[in-house]
Order: sequence, then structure tokens, then C-alpha cells
Amino acid sequence: MNQKLQKALELSEEILEKIELEEDSLESIALKCLRLASLMNDNEGMTWLQYEIKGYKRNDDGKIDREAFSIAKAHGRSYINNKDKKEYIFVDLPEEINGIIESNMKRINNMTTQGASVAGEYASVAMHNLTESVAISGSAITNIISENKRKLGILKGEYYKYALNINMEIGFSKSAEDIFGEYRETVDNKLSNIIGDSDEKLSAIYDRLSEDNKESWSQAADTCRKLFKSVADNLFEKMYPSYDKEMIKVKSGKDVNITGDKYINRLTVCLDNIDKLSNKHIEDTISWINKLNDKICNGVHNDITYREIQQIIIHTYICLGDIISSVIII
Repeated sequence: MNQKLQKALELSEEILEKIELEEDSLESIALKCLRLASLMNDNEGMTWLQYEIKGYKRNDDGKIDREAFSIAKAHGRSYINNKDKKEYIFVDLPEEINGIIESNMKRINNMTTQGASVAGEYASVAMHNLTESVAISGSAITNIISENKRKLGILKGEYYKYALNINMEIGFSKSAEDIFGEYRETVDNKLSNIIGDSDEKLSAIYDRLSEDNKESWSQAADTCRKLFKSVADNLFEKMYPSYDKEMIKVKSGKDVNITGDKYINRLTVCLDNIDKLSNKHIEDTISWINKLNDKICNGVHNDITYREIQQIIIHTYICLGDIISSVIII
């Protein structure tokens, strides 16, 4: 796992812990989530969290920007107004919501009928009205507090969900990486029994993959092609030592040209020579290799993305692993 992903994993775990234990303010949590989005190169996440920290953008007419409205809605900030039945969003930031809650808590604590003095024949009615007025005001303030606590709960849930999704994504990626690492080690060891310089070729793939430029990735794709060719050449030499003809007949009766750069044909012949493999297995494997070879050639001659070269390398390993597991090393 690269350094940025490791930092993102640790930060996501910290965010989850801080929220669960309520050890940090939501303003601080939002900032940490923004840092997490940056580590993950998550542009959508960064846009959302910048709104959560700096406020939701408004147009010149004072209305919420359409993009900002859409992002806020996607993250739980929308609601339907009971009066006009239209959809709105609440734009208060965590710090502002906390301020509303605190100020209303003070108001409700200061509300009392103690010290009030009424006299005359309507004293009981006046006191009743005063008490009722205090109760109504208190109920309204309680509703404001409850509503704003609900808003904080929504934001807390959104920040938690964001950190949790990234934590699970990285965790799954790490598990897959560990599994692939074990598989790769097995294939590497077996390849060394077939190709003497396999370690050099494999090192070249990893070195070029670690470089941040498309030319290096294209070279890594070309090294994958050379790896297939070396496997084909070495297997053919072991199964058909000193064979000097251009064509060779396979079980189907078809004559196959095995000269020059036709390494896939040489690999086909080698697989055809293994009794335990069915024709269907051989056909599927060769079809797979041809498709992979097309991707490799496309990667060598055109711009290639990091994800594409990753896929090529993974498929190369799985395909070679499948071939090696079927071959009896002579």
C-alpha cells in the first residue's frame, strides 16, 4: 500500500473514533474529512466538504447556487417546507448550529414566572396567562433546539459515512493487495523455473509502474508482452527441443506457424501438448491471451492510464499463473 493510502486509512480511522467518542467538534471533523478527500484525490468530496467548511455558495440574487443545492441535497441537507410544500436546504454550518443551540439553551434556562407579581381580582387569570405564555415560549424554544440537534445529527452522520466508506474501500483494497501479493509471489517463484531472467523483467515492470509518467507505463506494458514471449519460448524449447521446422501440427489437425514473433502460436502448441487440458480450456486461454495482447499493444503505442496498466499487469499474472499451474515443468 502506498504512503498516501496508508495516511488516508489512518486518518479515516481517527475520524471514525473521534465521532464515536465525541472527542472532537464537527468543524474539526469536517476539516479532517476534507484532508481525507484530498489524500484520496476525491474532487467531488473536496467540493462538498469545502461547502461544509466555508458555506454554501449563493448567486447574486441571494439564492443557493444550483450545484451547491444539488450537493447539499445529496448529503442530507434538504427538507420539504410544510407551508408551500417546496424543497429547501438548510445551509447552517456546524459552528452556527451549535451557536443556535447554546443561545436557546440559555433562553430557556432564563425563563421563569418566579418574581412575577400580579394583584387584583384578575390576579389568578393573569398568573395563568403568564404561566401559559412562558410554557408556550419554552415549547417553541425546545423545538428550535431539537430541530438544530437533528441538523447536527445529519451532518455527523454524513461525515461518519464518508470516512467509513473510504475506510472500507481502502481496507478491501489492502486485503485484495495482500491476496494478490501472495499469488504474485507464487507465480514469481514458478516463473523463475521457466525463465532465467524473470526477476529482471518483473523488477522492470514494478519500477516503471512506480514512475508517474505514461512513457514508463507503456514500457511496463511492453515488458508484460516480453514476459509472455519468454514463457512461450522457454516452454516450447523444453517441450520441443531442437525443433527446426516452421509449422507444427496440433491435435485438431491444424498446422500452426511457430516462427519469429508468433509467440502466442508457440504457447498454443505447448498447451496443446498437455493431455490433461481440454480443447475448451486451451481455446479459452488463448482467447484470453490474444485479448490481453491487444491491450498490451494498445498500451505500448497509445496513451495509457495508471488504472489500465494496473489491469494489464494483474491479468498478465493471473493468465501466466493459470498457464504455469497447467504445465508440467520438465
